[in-house]
Amino acid sequence: DGIVTVAAITRQKPFAAAGVRVGDVVTAVNGKKPDSAESLRRLLRDALAVGAAAVTLKRGDTDVTVKVSLPE
Repeated sequence: DGIVTVAAITRQKPFAAAGVRVGDVVTAVNGKKPDSAESLRRLLRDALAVGAAAVTLKRGDTDVTVKVSLPE
């Protein structure tokens, strides 16, 4: 349906460290809209390959942008 909602978070992983929460809707990764879980994985993989990713989330009525990066 073109909406990617976070269903689970694994502790000590990049999404958890960035503050992403279960129920957040991912609206963009570095300005690009994911339309499926697979496209979200691709966008994150490509962004994290060269640095951090700015992930925009819809949390309730609020838009939140978090920085997701791989651990050093």
